[in-house]
Amino acid sequence: MGHKFDGMSPSGKAHGFGPCIRGFESLHPSQVKKLLYRAFLFASKSLWYYRIMKLTKNHRRFPLNRYGVGVLLLMIIVVATGCILILNHKKTADAAKSNSAPAKEVVSMFSFGGASGWTKGPTNGTSMALFHTGIDGCFVSAEYKTGTIDPAAAVQQWSSQAASDGHAATEVAAKDMTIKTNTGVKNYTLHEFNLAGDEDHNAASPLMTGVDLGYLPLSKGYIKFTGDCNTADELPPTLDVFMSYKFDQSKYLAKRAQQDQTNWRTERTYFSR
Repeated sequence: MGHKFDGMSPSGKAHGFGPCIRGFESLHPSQVKKLLYRAFLFASKSLWYYRIMKLTKNHRRFPLNRYGVGVLLLMIIVVATGCILILNHKKTADAAKSNSAPAKEVVSMFSFGGASGWTKGPTNGTSMALFHTGIDGCFVSAEYKTGTIDPAAAVQQWSSQAASDGHAATEVAAKDMTIKTNTGVKNYTLHEFNLAGDEDHNAASPLMTGVDLGYLPLSKGYIKFTGDCNTADELPPTLDVFMSYKFDQSKYLAKRAQQDQTNWRTERTYFSR
């Protein structure tokens, strides 16, 4: 039973916009709309005129020959084509605008001080993953959680759960670790385990037998540290990267307060209309 990390999936980019109709790209959208709107009015008036003339049996002003019917059909086609072009232009313009817009900065409680051979992975407000660039599949993560925790009891519970899943967890080492926070340096214990047992061939990914696990209680909430490598022999390099984590709730909480204030102003403006 290896640890799993639910990360964020990469998003594709929308295709760029390229005009396919000669001359259309030289027209301003507002000009195109005016021309199409006038064509629509002309076609609508012509259709209503035809219906009135048909009811009154007077066809002299608008002859119902092939030419007249052809003009009406042409106007309908022009209006329909124009509507389609406007919608497509708006969609592609919005897609181009979203692709060119800079990515929003993710304000997280965690920051990465840098460690040789490691790169920053999926990150959100309360967690951050780091991946080893030389050891395939080896990664660590730090996650803030609310509530309280007893580190020794939590580690024992994890070991018991691994045994019930058919994987005996043997503790290889227990390391004294530190992390810099906005309230000072905090100490915690990181446990290294070697998992043994039959591999579940139906699992989505192979069993990773090297596991790091540690907990740091805080005044409010706690931090959970986890690491996964293919074997326990690959765990020692994770010690340096765990020490490179920094924890600061102040920026994240300030950002959340700013977002809540913005949402409150938006709702107040909406309901005051």
